[in-house]
Amino acid sequence: MTSTGSAPRGPPWTPPTSTSADYSASCHCGAIAYTLSLSPPLLPPSSTSDDSSTDTSSDSSVCKVVTCTCSICRTHGYLLVYPFRRNVKLERGQDSMKEYRMGSKTKPHFFCKECGSSIWIDLDMPEPNDRLAVN
Repeated sequence: MTSTGSAPRGPPWTPPTSTSADYSASCHCGAIAYTLSLSPPLLPPSSTSDDSSTDTSSDSSVCKVVTCTCSICRTHGYLLVYPFRRNVKLERGQDSMKEYRMGSKTKPHFFCKECGSSIWIDLDMPEPNDRLAVN
């Protein structure tokens, strides 16, 4: 998984900073809803969501958004962020989540069983880096 299409060098996430932001998300049909906290945030602290001219690709003060190169992510255009598991809270829809293991079958990928939206991949990492790959 990489933002440039080449082999990744080091982890695909940006190291945490002193700033963070909270986000709400859901699947397409709304059966699953969750909140997550990202550090660093998706946008620099001085930016607004309307500022489309800001290039943040090499900015370590913003969360790296990764384009995965696996077949399902390429096909569907999934973009991933990597919050710590402890910073993701499932608000509703545990019963609507369906697990699928592709390829080497080592990492469960969770989808909404109602609408098919990709929710996250459980990376099942040891602390202190236990993260989810959230779409």
